[in-house]
Amino acid sequence: MRLSQRIKEDLAHGLQAGGFFPVPLTIEALAHHYQVSFSPVRTAIQELLKDGLLKKASNKRLVPVKRSKHLESQEAHTFRLLPDASVLPAVPDAYDVIAEDCVMLSLRGDACYLREEALAAKHAISRSSVRNILHKLSGEDIVQHVPRCGWRLRPFREEDLESFNQIRETLELKSLELARFKLVPLELQRIFDANFLPPSGEEAPRIDDSLHAYWIEAAGNPFIQDFFRKKAPYFRILFLWEARDPQACRQTVIQHREILGALLERRWRKAEKALSHHILHNHDLLLQIIQEKRDIA
Repeated sequence: MRLSQRIKEDLAHGLQAGGFFPVPLTIEALAHHYQVSFSPVRTAIQELLKDGLLKKASNKRLVPVKRSKHLESQEAHTFRLLPDASVLPAVPDAYDVIAEDCVMLSLRGDACYLREEALAAKHAISRSSVRNILHKLSGEDIVQHVPRCGWRLRPFREEDLESFNQIRETLELKSLELARFKLVPLELQRIFDANFLPPSGEEAPRIDDSLHAYWIEAAGNPFIQDFFRKKAPYFRILFLWEARDPQACRQTVIQHREILGALLERRWRKAEKALSHHILHNHDLLLQIIQEKRDIA
């Protein structure tokens, strides 16, 4: 199956389950979410627009097409006629909740098995919905399907994080080098402004992590893009979870703005040094959890 077709089917599933998506409906955010270039995302969006599942609002933003009352009535009648739990629609936020549960279990370091029946009962959704979510988490390398055994959770290991970040640093620095003269100042400024650091502690900082996907895409190296598409999703979810911590969020915003500020000034060496530091020294919370686990042991 083509990459764009897989993305289309995943988005269509979200649209048909109530319009829930873990990221904004923009080409940049979706490309970062799926760790792919912009091209397959554009193709998938065009097909969804053609199928009538998406439309462009007056402000040019993509929005789900609301289903007619007649269709909703027909679906509700169908569900009453077929009470089997397998036909019930998924709860819109079930993916996020189960993914977060998996992250918390993963951080304990145990390769435990997940039971579909238990997850379905816990989150009040059907087993088929749970299975769809677990298939997606499998594609993101968070769980692994073991034949005749079920779904095994990937345990978090410090050496995996260190190994991933070593390769990530090398490939992102190379991407930045290849993309150096393709980066658009207006786009860099937009991402800089989107990484918002409030003047007081009353408002939370806001992270825009799309800078990484931006230069990986702009570099145009399909082998680098393939690495991040296949290997990054598990760590990306860990990093998103980590960024919920206010101090970790603030640290990320400061580092993002330092990288982007250097790029806007065309100070390439400073930008590379800031990017390297950001990749290798931005996961204090994860390392703290590991240390606490070791102390308890």
